[in-house]
Amino acid sequence: YALDAGWLLKYYGDVSAAREHWPSLTEWADGQLSVAQIQNCSADGLPDWWMFGDWLAPHPATTQQKALSAPQIAAANFLLALQSMASMATALGDQAAKTRYTAARERLVPVFDARFWNESLGSWTNDVNELQTVNSISLGAGVGDKARRAAAVEALDKDVSGRGYHLSVGSAGAKWLLRTLSEEGKHDTAIKLSLQTTEPSWGYWLSKNAT
Repeated sequence: YALDAGWLLKYYGDVSAAREHWPSLTEWADGQLSVAQIQNCSADGLPDWWMFGDWLAPHPATTQQKALSAPQIAAANFLLALQSMASMATALGDQAAKTRYTAARERLVPVFDARFWNESLGSWTNDVNELQTVNSISLGAGVGDKARRAAAVEALDKDVSGRGYHLSVGSAGAKWLLRTLSEEGKHDTAIKLSLQTTEPSWGYWLSKNAT
């Protein structure tokens, strides 16, 4: 909800959706933060509840409803939602909301990092099949200090090249994979991945006249 409204502002300069829905957007964001503080919902206050993982990824783990990295994907999306809320608050002139959501994000980013970081994989996941998605979206959400981000970028690049420049993302990771690779200096890898035509790849998907 917050991401969609924020994307309209970011990509089209359209503040009308944010203005129209601002009361319910703030109710949603504040509600998520409030529920996360309730005992047994989130031990450290980071919303991570989920129904699905990376929907329709090509490997078996994430075609199931309860993928191993679903909490990471949900939590990273919430960090991005807080960033979106702060941006919309700025556009709407709601300084109090901007301060509130910026502070919440700054508090929760290191919580995410501490809870999920896997040193051996250079990732915020324990499942190598979900490394592309989790690293891409976590880096996009601004998680990690300089050293961890560098390790995560290298792990992401190695995973993509090690798969022969094939995908292991579903719908959640698709938005972030190419963007993150390019923004983190791995543009050549992103190009090779985007031009791939054998399965699993977007090119293969296209060759089968998929929608």
